[in-house]
Amino acid sequence: MSLRIVLLILGLSLPLSAFAQGPVPPEDPVDEDAGEMAMDREADLEAFVDGIVAARMDSDRLAGATVAVVHRGEVQLLKGYGKRDGDGTPVDAEKTLFRIASISKPFVWVALMQLDERGLISLDDPANDHLPDTLQLPPGLDGEPIRIHHLMSHNAGFEDSALGHLLEREVENLRPLNEYLDRVRPELVRPPGELATYSNWASALAGALVAEVSGLGFEEYVEEYIFAPLGMERSTFRETYSPDEVHEDMPAPVAEELAEHFAEGFREQAGVLEPAYFEYLAHTAPSGGMSATAADMANFMLALLNEGELNGDRILADDTARRMSQTRFSNAEGMNGLAHGFIEYRFDNGLRGYGHGGALVHFFSGMVLVPELELGIFVSTNTAGGRGFSQALPRHVVARFQAEPGEQPEAAGNDELTERLEDYAGSYRHTRRSYSGVEKITAIDNVMKVDVHDDGYLITHMGGQTRRWLPVDGQVHLFERVDGPDRLAFGESPGGDINRFYHPSGINAGERIGFFGTGQWLFTIMGITGLAALWQLGGFWIRRRQRLNETTAERTASCLMLAWSLGWISALVLAWQAMSAIRGAGAENLFLWPLPILQGWVLINNLAVLLSLLAVISIVPLWRTRTWSLRQRLYHIVAVFAGLALAMTLNDWNLIGWRF
Repeated sequence: MSLRIVLLILGLSLPLSAFAQGPVPPEDPVDEDAGEMAMDREADLEAFVDGIVAARMDSDRLAGATVAVVHRGEVQLLKGYGKRDGDGTPVDAEKTLFRIASISKPFVWVALMQLDERGLISLDDPANDHLPDTLQLPPGLDGEPIRIHHLMSHNAGFEDSALGHLLEREVENLRPLNEYLDRVRPELVRPPGELATYSNWASALAGALVAEVSGLGFEEYVEEYIFAPLGMERSTFRETYSPDEVHEDMPAPVAEELAEHFAEGFREQAGVLEPAYFEYLAHTAPSGGMSATAADMANFMLALLNEGELNGDRILADDTARRMSQTRFSNAEGMNGLAHGFIEYRFDNGLRGYGHGGALVHFFSGMVLVPELELGIFVSTNTAGGRGFSQALPRHVVARFQAEPGEQPEAAGNDELTERLEDYAGSYRHTRRSYSGVEKITAIDNVMKVDVHDDGYLITHMGGQTRRWLPVDGQVHLFERVDGPDRLAFGESPGGDINRFYHPSGINAGERIGFFGTGQWLFTIMGITGLAALWQLGGFWIRRRQRLNETTAERTASCLMLAWSLGWISALVLAWQAMSAIRGAGAENLFLWPLPILQGWVLINNLAVLLSLLAVISIVPLWRTRTWSLRQRLYHIVAVFAGLALAMTLNDWNLIGWRF
């Protein structure tokens, strides 16, 4: 599995990136003709979905899937496909529990809305007012407190981290939620309320807040106040382990009756689909630890589409449910944003939806709600290659139910923006990454490159995909995809320079980087330093053969540069091995981080930096003597400064010191 796939998995939930965001369209009633068309579409919905599932299961090598479609207050489709385990047991949409990963988060947001509704919290309260002492947050970078709504909108300002702690394979590594959150605290990297950048840690913290305010364990709260009213009897945030195997403060394990119906994750090994390991998330359950049947998820969608009510039971008052479905935050005007934690999606003709996606190593899921169509779709698959399928199926079903799907019109164009297209060209690194730790190196390729075409549109290269974008008429810094509904926006610094892009998903962004912030520069200065080190080794050998009558300063400089050369050559060899190991490990980085070879590289980097600092000291006495030729002394200076440049670059990537 490539490193890019790992980056998609890290958050358990990359939003359904096929859906971009945009302004909310008018909620006009569906006319009678459209209603008749929708009824016709319901009639053969099963055959339609069967065809898509069959094709994708074959092309994507999927073991199993489960699907629920609700429309106009009724379950229109509830069906399982393929197998749930290595014994070939068929998937049962009413009984088989799939790991839905970050679709867990909407249950946290509903819980917060319930507490707000009951007057126990306000979304505008500082989070610290309702968190235990061990989880108190520092002030935001602007001095203002981080508020509860910042946790919901992923704009509290935290960096993101996942490797080595977000998922676990061994039950003995599991720790209680609050202990985990305290141990892996991320750094604040921007003021609260400035930018939405996905944060699993903030979502899990919101779950801890629910537990603190309610006086119940998070799992218990959801069971009592969400699952029970909605009849979600086959959904759980609990996992399969023996109480004797885990920390005494861990939640009770899942009931055996449910455990025996958990779907197993699958991965392809030597062309054969085989059951994989269980991915534990009990230590960060609110951010992605839920398992559910498609039938239960149908109930959840029905309640959300019916203003919080299902069969006479409510999880939210109608006005609270309506408020929850409205946009709370958006990174840029004209882009969709977050509807109280739900991620907004933009479909053809400006149709608005909202929902969430979820990803583990071996499970991929999607939930999409389209209020205007009274439509909800849930899908989950239990195979490592299922991400594309989990995104594509909801999109196809929404298109089928649209009264007039038609073709996506091209953006009208904006003459003012067209004239300044060159201002947007450049490279932008995603903000969803580690800023303070060694994990930052995994974002080296997580860059969007923007080019300008002569015909007046932007071209983006991101995630292995190339897209064309036209300026949107009447909007500032806003672009629309030429052949789809996605939108892309840019932001500017106080000085008016373009310094950010806002991702089509609406929940992530990118910061502009210059050449010295790119992987290209890192590899360039590595190459220069490597050549300089080899040259210094050659010079040392030549001087030894010539038996020059060197001064003490020159002999010291010569021996020091020998050590310098060996240090940097060793560091560069380890760099190649470490980067190859990280890429080769793929999903294993989630569990094995930090790799020993990476730790060895950082250790040798520190030694090489120390030698570089000592080499600087040797420059002055070396130039006071004249045994070495001018050329030799210039080569010495070039080598020393190349090493310093590499040291500064490695420090920028957190590869100096010990930031694990």
